Amino acid sequence: MSPKGEDFSPKEIKANIGGSRAPPAGQKLTLVEHMQYLYIKLCSISDNLLGDACYIEVKIGNYQVKTKPFDMWNPMLKSQVFAFNREHLQSSKTVEILVKDMMDLTTGQFSIFIADDVPSRLRGDSPVAPTPYSLEDENGVADGKGEVMVSTWFGNQGDEDFLEAWNSDAASVGADADDILFTRAQVYARPKLWYLRVKVMEAQDLVPLNDKRPPEFFVRATLGDVKLKTQISASETMSPKWSEELIFVAMEPFQESLILTFF
Repeated sequence: MSPKGEDFSPKEIKANIGGSRAPPAGQKLTLVEHMQYLYIKLCSISDNLLGDACYIEVKIGNYQVKTKPFDMWNPMLKSQVFAFNREHLQSSKTVEILVKDMMDLTTGQFSIFIADDVPSRLRGDSPVAPTPYSLEDENGVADGKGEVMVSTWFGNQGDEDFLEAWNSDAASVGADADDILFTRAQVYARPKLWYLRVKVMEAQDLVPLNDKRPPEFFVRATLGDVKLKTQISASETMSPKWSEELIFVAMEPFQESLILTFF
């Protein structure tokens, strides 16, 4: 029995659950330890360089990694990303990009200077626009052979490109991203969930599918794989009423459609 004077009946509450404003960009992940990486993203290469099979080599500090071979029949189907731990770069200020043929001969190269104005990017920020770099000969003179589009930025292990990137922390395994996939810690997004309330009030001028029996109208609401439905309307008219509330749990960025079906 409850003590005298205490009321345990249901009450309406208006709790502030922080839904009035979105969290700052880049704070949608909870990272146990923040680590800074220099991201080098090879976005595209001139078509005229794809006549023969070639690959791209990236060199910075003590690191030397390369892409998989590609040619006009097997181009870079998607961007290739390299993530270098900033603490391990020490005083390295230059990234060397070399385009090589399958005989390991350099057909063109260029350097990217890692200055203090390299942008920093957090998860959720806009992508860093790629910059075109013209290939140069061994003397640093542009030779007109083509160009490579490259994006560079500083970010942490919560970056969207981190899981697909070659990671210098796993460099001892090899330069193949397929091997490295199983050697680094995984990053899991923390979803932001909301209650979605659907109030089904009434409908008007519905047409029954069977004229031989009294109408039994109800509404089914579908959100993703979740389906909820109302009770059968007590009104036996063509304008049924329900006045029911269905509650879903929805996850940002709300990509699923809410579908209402009348039966």
